[in-house]
Amino acid sequence: MRIAIVSDGFLSNNRLRSSTPVLVDNLRHELEKRNNKILIYTPLGQLVYDEKYKIDINNEGGMLDYFSSIKKISRLKPDIIHVHGDIAITYLVKLWKLRTSIPIVTTITRNAANAGSLSLSPVFSIGPSYDCQKPWFDYLKKKIISSLDHIIVMNQFMKSVVNINEKKISVIKYGIRRDWEMPDKITSNTSNKIFYWGDGSIKRGYHLFLNAAKIVKKVKPEVQFISAIRGLDPTINKHIGSQNTEEYLTNVIYKKLNSEEMIKELLQSKIVVLPFLSNSMEPPLTILESMYLRKPVITTRIGGNTELIKNNVTGLFINSNSKDLAKTILNKIDNNNELEKIGVNAQKFIIENYDWDKCVKEIIKIYEILVRR
Repeated sequence: MRIAIVSDGFLSNNRLRSSTPVLVDNLRHELEKRNNKILIYTPLGQLVYDEKYKIDINNEGGMLDYFSSIKKISRLKPDIIHVHGDIAITYLVKLWKLRTSIPIVTTITRNAANAGSLSLSPVFSIGPSYDCQKPWFDYLKKKIISSLDHIIVMNQFMKSVVNINEKKISVIKYGIRRDWEMPDKITSNTSNKIFYWGDGSIKRGYHLFLNAAKIVKKVKPEVQFISAIRGLDPTINKHIGSQNTEEYLTNVIYKKLNSEEMIKELLQSKIVVLPFLSNSMEPPLTILESMYLRKPVITTRIGGNTELIKNNVTGLFINSNSKDLAKTILNKIDNNNELEKIGVNAQKFIIENYDWDKCVKEIIKIYEILVRR
């Protein structure tokens, strides 16, 4: 089967560190293993289509001209088009369907639209999110989405937000990235390192991590707090009452780490803290990948997190405040046996539920049904 995959961010230098291109790259790999011919088309109008995936780029213009974009993809004669992106991508697909009879599958990665402006977020987003509590015209947007060929989401939470006809939407859990390699042996971790990774933003709860570090260090100064962040929210100081965001941290890693470097940091940590106020991705890869490495994750009951975490079994839930986070860290940091058990359970859950073989079989089945119609 010839499959054209459309993905944002696929040709950027950090494409394998951003959620959507990570998923697309691994889906591409799994599909090619099954003798499918994969073409990659990016929203910059650039084509990546070498069969052996030695990147061959043909600059063909911009995605702003929606009609010419689908015309260029159609010239490649794919059997099916598979688009990945946030909720706003569905409106683009609707426009494309006016110009092509090629079936299009759309994977929605999040319900909040990256519209380039918070003022436009209510127009394009669907369902409440951190940046947009009251989106506009949800009924009309759901009607548009319902008219598309097929929608894929990655958890039940996103399915409930999109809320369209059951026959038009599937929940399919993508697997763990192939370069996220499990060490042959993971030894019990008795360190006192608490680790945060991801965006240094308010909606990711980075300020909760910083404030909790201050509280914990007053009680147990030997506990080490380490973060590896992609950028720092300029308003973070207002939320921590200090101009020094590193005051209570042992180390802050600002550079972009590759998979090997990040795995090393995670394995050296005892607990991973990801106290989301809003998920940028459903489900968040930071939680999935930490659990896969047998790390107990402390997080919040936001979005689809409740589908990943069973409290005190596969992870630890907190209320969305620094005091509760600090209390949980202090209660658990010395309980090595309990943390080890949670980590083992977490890893087992991810291995059993986020499997590429199962994922690709379900996706190919959708392709085949749409192509036969």
